[in-house]
Amino acid sequence: MVRALFILAVVIDLGVAVLLIAVSGFIFGTGPESMRGGFLATTGWTAMIVFCLAAPATAFFLRWRGQQGVALMIVWLPAFVALGAALVRPPY
Repeated sequence: MVRALFILAVVIDLGVAVLLIAVSGFIFGTGPESMRGGFLATTGWTAMIVFCLAAPATAFFLRWRGQQGVALMIVWLPAFVALGAALVRPPY
């Protein structure tokens, strides 16, 4: 059961990273439909992509060291952060 949750979380993390990369052109591109995101948006976007890729790697290492509970928590963290970011209403 724990292995299935771990694999599901890794797939979700990689899916979120792919989604962030795929949509980044609409946020930071130069086209007419772009939002032309600033420095802070670019920094946050890049940090989330790195976080989505680093969390599974860190969790695999911790799981290998025998800390399954911490590894499972870390691997699910990007999914919950992405869900929270999707639920936050923009200020405009």
